[in-house]
Amino acid sequence: MKYQVGDKVLVLHSDEEGEIVEFINKNMAMIEVRGVKFPVHLDQVDFPYYKRFTQKKKSNPQPAPKNT
Repeated sequence: MKYQVGDKVLVLHSDEEGEIVEFINKNMAMIEVRGVKFPVHLDQVDFPYYKRFTQKKKSNPQPAPKNT
C-alpha cells in the first residue's frame, strides 16, 4: 500500500496538507485537515514533498536603509 496511517498528504483539489487518520477501504481514506476529518479517494491525494521542493520560497523583505 502506498500510504500509511500518519502520513502527511496533499489534497490535490484544494492544495491543502493533511494527515491520514484511518483507511475506510482499499480505495478510500479518512484524512484530517486543520482539525476537520473527511473521506477522500486515494487518487485525490499525493505526498506533499514535490510541491514543497518546487514552490518558490517566500523571501523576507529587506529592511529599508537608514539615513544617517
